[in-house]
Amino acid sequence: MTVTSTTNNPYSVLNTGSSTSSSSVSASSAEGIQNRFLTLLTTQLKSQDPMNPMENNEITSQMAQISQVTGLENLSKSINSLLQSQYGTQSLLAASLVGKSAMIDGNTLTLGQGGTAQGGVILDGSAQNLAITVKNANGEVIDTFTMNNVKSGLTTFNWDGTDKDGNAVAAGVYTFSVAATNESNGKTTSVTAEPLSNQHVDAVVWDKGSPYIVTPQGGRVAIANIVQVS
Repeated sequence: MTVTSTTNNPYSVLNTGSSTSSSSVSASSAEGIQNRFLTLLTTQLKSQDPMNPMENNEITSQMAQISQVTGLENLSKSINSLLQSQYGTQSLLAASLVGKSAMIDGNTLTLGQGGTAQGGVILDGSAQNLAITVKNANGEVIDTFTMNNVKSGLTTFNWDGTDKDGNAVAAGVYTFSVAATNESNGKTTSVTAEPLSNQHVDAVVWDKGSPYIVTPQGGRVAIANIVQVS
């Protein structure tokens, strides 16, 4: 008599086609895990002992776990999609800055031939007097002028490119310092003032996932640090 051997392993069905390279669902993906789980559950139900069936709470627990895995993968896909969208928006914004002027932290004034140079100041409070001192590359004072009754926040100014005697100076890069003060009852108090440099945006580059503008002097400034664009 010939005896045919049969398997009692209810999970053997899980190996069917698992090594087929043409499968469209990755075994490690949430969908692949879910398909394997459903196949396993169906096989278990078919092979269970009628006198000792599986507990409902056991089935519910397993289904809850597989749902959690699926939910986490879907959440990961949504976050990745959001990040890609944000990256695209930042790229468009960065590209639109090329050719414009950006007000950034700094104390340089770029004077063109026969033109003017613009700078800026951020004041922590209102100031009755705002003194601006312009110096050349050697640190020599070229010009000093004052603005009155300046409000708190961002204030821009234009230097006409002349020295203290009203003579035009050579084009180039100059530096400036600011001093803001108030006077009351014969006492002078200082107001915190932060100088800002107005720079032309020559280009935009990306470094480690963040956009930077490139200034005429070759410096890089993070777009997040730009105070004003014009």
